[in-house]
Amino acid sequence: MMCSIISVQCTTQKMRRQVVVTGLGVIAPLGDSVPAVWSRLLSGDCSTLAVLDSLDPRLPCRIAGRIPDELLIANGGRWPRFVALAVQAARAAYADSGLAPGGPRTGVSIGVGMASLDALATNWKAFVERGPRRMSPYFVPDLLVNMATAHVSMDLGVQGPSLSPSTACASGAHAIGDAARLIACDSADVMIAGGAEACIHDLAMAGFAQCRALSTGRHPQTASRPWSASRSGFVMAEGAAMVVLEEEQHAIGRGAEILARVAGYGMSSDAYHVVAPSPDGRGARIAMEGALRDAQMTTDEIGLVNAHATSTQLGDLAEALAIESLFGDRVPVVSLKGQTGHLLGAAGALEAVASVMALRTRSLPPNVNLDDPDPDIAQRIQLPTSAASSVDIPAVLSNSFGFGGTNVSLLFTRS
Repeated sequence: MMCSIISVQCTTQKMRRQVVVTGLGVIAPLGDSVPAVWSRLLSGDCSTLAVLDSLDPRLPCRIAGRIPDELLIANGGRWPRFVALAVQAARAAYADSGLAPGGPRTGVSIGVGMASLDALATNWKAFVERGPRRMSPYFVPDLLVNMATAHVSMDLGVQGPSLSPSTACASGAHAIGDAARLIACDSADVMIAGGAEACIHDLAMAGFAQCRALSTGRHPQTASRPWSASRSGFVMAEGAAMVVLEEEQHAIGRGAEILARVAGYGMSSDAYHVVAPSPDGRGARIAMEGALRDAQMTTDEIGLVNAHATSTQLGDLAEALAIESLFGDRVPVVSLKGQTGHLLGAAGALEAVASVMALRTRSLPPNVNLDDPDPDIAQRIQLPTSAASSVDIPAVLSNSFGFGGTNVSLLFTRS
């Protein structure tokens, strides 16, 4: 019901409040601060992807991007890993924004694809071997994706809107877009929004391998290779990324530094297949068109497409077809997943942070591991393989797509 009310309230640009970004926070294999992660992205660093000995040796792929435990400072005593990551990134973003402790006009929107598989496996083992009384009383909460939002709300003392989109690999992007609309429609003044994911677990790795989504590459630093002719699947990673969104006049009134604007939000569904994208990229195109329409902008105003491309054969080509159908080969297209791996539900949030940094620094990170570009893709879209600085980037379109055919495009502009 709330969504239908929002759509009625925000039908005209005149009625819609403007939404800006005033804080950023991240924890990922590349680092635990935005400057560190951005610097490594610009340098083309892939060194954090590795073979994990902790994973079952029977798995066909054991390459993943895991965050070193020493970088985790928000553990809450017994929080699931995805919650700890969410809280740490949210604290950083909130501190970056300079906001005072929140209240009923500050909310939280965090997307999570899967909750704690560790809790599932541990409690099932306890049940089978020792009976139900040996299970954790926190077993059910640990399986709920809204626990990231809940713990961030409690940690920061904010009592506004609370939501937790779970739309596979589009979760973090949906969370940011939904949060922006809540502010635009006067349901909140401030929203902490983003994504968190921590499912590097034998079960998840085996499941993705069975649907042929994981890389079969043997070398960790080159296994994730979006757009490449030899791409064979994605490399799983974990992490969390958050943005603080704020109503523009609220931010100006407190003298906040405005980092970027959330200008557009588009969504669609492929209505095609559970794990495969529509081959012609139609669903992706609809989402991008929706973001452009929402922002009242044209394709000529976009300076970068931050692509979802995960290094799968079907997904990368479908997205390339969608981008070509709107932009031709005029605009640079970059996928960060060759460096970051695929953070699943947190991927869109990390890429939103990177989009804001591209606008702020007027820099473009490279596509990496693209020594053998797929000719069917390279002839369609522009794929830079070197970082660039002093680039005119008036706006960035950031794509996130997920299993089930769910598609999101976020459009950010300079402040």
